[in-house]
Amino acid sequence: MNDGWLARFEEAEELVDDAFATVRERDSCAALGSSPEAARLTAAVMRKADTLTSKLDALRTDLSDAVVTERESRRRENMLRELRTRSDDLALAMNGPSTSPLTSPAHVYPGESHRVDVDEDNEDNRSILQLQRNLMREQDEELEELSRVVTSTKHIGLAVGEELDLHARLLDDLETDVERSGSMLRRAHALARRGYENSG
Repeated sequence: MNDGWLARFEEAEELVDDAFATVRERDSCAALGSSPEAARLTAAVMRKADTLTSKLDALRTDLSDAVVTERESRRRENMLRELRTRSDDLALAMNGPSTSPLTSPAHVYPGESHRVDVDEDNEDNRSILQLQRNLMREQDEELEELSRVVTSTKHIGLAVGEELDLHARLLDDLETDVERSGSMLRRAHALARRGYENSG
């Protein structure tokens, strides 16, 4: 199940993680009063967000054209929806602390303790979602392996069945030959006996 779509999805996931890391670095610079560096990192995040939007749109288009099972299609739609939510979270984070003209922690990070709790909850949820995706991927791989084993066993069974049919035909032919030879022997014996009686 590791096809091109999944590979591009993983690239988009990595881009989201990288963008959030850049946001955190930007916020740290803003807290320390390094406005030029914070501005540079903000521009970098914006470029990554634009790239992410393009990747998500391409994934949506490719998913509608993909030839996969209905179950796999639903799974990928859920994965894409979750990644789109993270993209929306990124857009909110881009308008976070560094946009404030004040650099003291009290102004740059209002309600910081609440934000940390929310971030930790989001990280826990993402970890659970990632674990679920990994488990589903492993289950899909196991099902594919089981399917290959079943198919191989079926082919072996067909081959054995054809071999048994061949043996049955050979036995039928042998039985026919034996009956024909027995008939010919009985006829020859009768002719020989009749000739013997006539000569006597």
